[in-house]
Amino acid sequence: MLCPHCGKEIPEKSAACPACGSELSAPRETKENPGEPREKRVLDRHADRKKRTAAAKRTIQRIGRIRVEWKNREIDQTQRKRLWYLLTFTGLGLMAAAALVLILLSGNARRTDDQPGETPPAPPAGIINFVCPVNEKTLRSSGALSYVGDELLLLPAEDCTYIEMERFCRPRGLEIVGHVELCGVYQIRLPQVYSLEELRLLASQIQQESQIELATLNAVWMPAWNALPDDPWGGNQRWDATVHGADNWGVTAIGAPFCWENYEPDPVRVGVIDSAFEARQQDMEYEELYFNDGAVSSHGTQTASIIGAIHGNGLGTAGVAENCRICGFAIPGRCSTLELMSAIAELAGEDVRVINLGQGYEDAIVMGALAGDQEILDAYYIQPAALFERGLGRLLETGRDFLLIQSAGNGVDGQSTEARWNSALSYLQDAEIRSRILVVGAAGIHDDGTYYQAPFSNGGGRVDLLAPGVDIFCAVPGGYGRVSGSSPAAAHVSGVCASVLAAKPEMSCAQVRELVVNTADIPVPEGDAPMVNMRAAMETAGAVPYKPAEDPAEDEG
Repeated sequence: MLCPHCGKEIPEKSAACPACGSELSAPRETKENPGEPREKRVLDRHADRKKRTAAAKRTIQRIGRIRVEWKNREIDQTQRKRLWYLLTFTGLGLMAAAALVLILLSGNARRTDDQPGETPPAPPAGIINFVCPVNEKTLRSSGALSYVGDELLLLPAEDCTYIEMERFCRPRGLEIVGHVELCGVYQIRLPQVYSLEELRLLASQIQQESQIELATLNAVWMPAWNALPDDPWGGNQRWDATVHGADNWGVTAIGAPFCWENYEPDPVRVGVIDSAFEARQQDMEYEELYFNDGAVSSHGTQTASIIGAIHGNGLGTAGVAENCRICGFAIPGRCSTLELMSAIAELAGEDVRVINLGQGYEDAIVMGALAGDQEILDAYYIQPAALFERGLGRLLETGRDFLLIQSAGNGVDGQSTEARWNSALSYLQDAEIRSRILVVGAAGIHDDGTYYQAPFSNGGGRVDLLAPGVDIFCAVPGGYGRVSGSSPAAAHVSGVCASVLAAKPEMSCAQVRELVVNTADIPVPEGDAPMVNMRAAMETAGAVPYKPAEDPAEDEG
């Protein structure tokens, strides 16, 4: 051991340095450290440092875990907030969508002048919204002409949107109160009621605008439903295989029973625009009744039953078209140009391809046209025909196809006249639209089984074909009866066209019209056209087998 003062070696167990006499201090001992060697104490310090380091690491790890937990907790809270926002906005969106649906559905219903409303929002394609001319204060008359004095019908350019029409109307003090979307026609409310001269001048001025193709007044008439009802028939129904002398002569004459026996068609829908319908008639099954409102009418019920009375139920009668579903559009009172167009668009928009129309103009209008009254010609024929040609043309462009079966009319005061004066649809000239319109006159049967054109039935070159229309047995409200007129004749043709479409749904309506006209080969001496032949039409369509009749009586049965 060396002396810390002089550096000399000190013998073991000496208390002082022999060289310098310095005393040596004894090693310090404590209870915690009783004189351990230095090396051991150093090792212990290292061990303590390791322990402290390990403890610090564990602390850091705990802090890290705590931070991760808090971070996860913050993420969970963010996710919960996002989920809450998502659910909230989804709920608000659903509520807005439901409100929009309610608005659109309410807009599809017809409003009256007693139910004023704001200018409707732009409806989606197919929505029809219009105001019926029920307010007597706004109706005006000039001779046989009736019109709505504070309305015009506008057909804008094809690329004109609803918003653009609103921008066009608002600064001019005009209000959009109706819109037949599929045809592009707008019903415009004027700020006041105008005279006929003022209304025509205003329409002419508006039509000069580049956005407008056509502007015309909304003509009104009381429809003449083309039927002459007989007294209700009270006996048992007489079904006979021969043509004449039986209540089923109409369907037998056109060969319908042969088709029923040889073909089971798929369901087919037929639209009927008529006065009203007996919804509870026991021999009828309606798929849809538009605006019927509990009204009862013999004419609508008769027409619907001739087309599609239920088969095989042991009751009354059977319609021309088996397995038929009637969609009836009721016009129980006055009719207007816009309402007739709306009815066609409503049915065609629902993919009803065959539409029966058994109405025509009242006698005073037809007489005015025959007399060359220019006001009558403009209001009921020239302007409405132009509107129908363009509006129905746009309906075709949307992909809707249709075939309109129009009755020829029952003449004036019992005397027949030209069928083209019966309605604007019979009068129009456009080839494409006429290829989807069939004008039907009425035929009767003599006791010898030959046919004749009914003296009351309108005729002329506009008649495309004839059909049974004299003493036709049919359903009426509360029972059964007979009816005569061009309306029951048109109903027979509607049933034939519907049957062809049921068999060949891939055919266009123009093709069906051509087929039915070309197969109408039942001769009617001195008639303006031959009579429809359902059997020949269905054979040509390939729906029933061709079977030449060896015996005329067998063919008629």
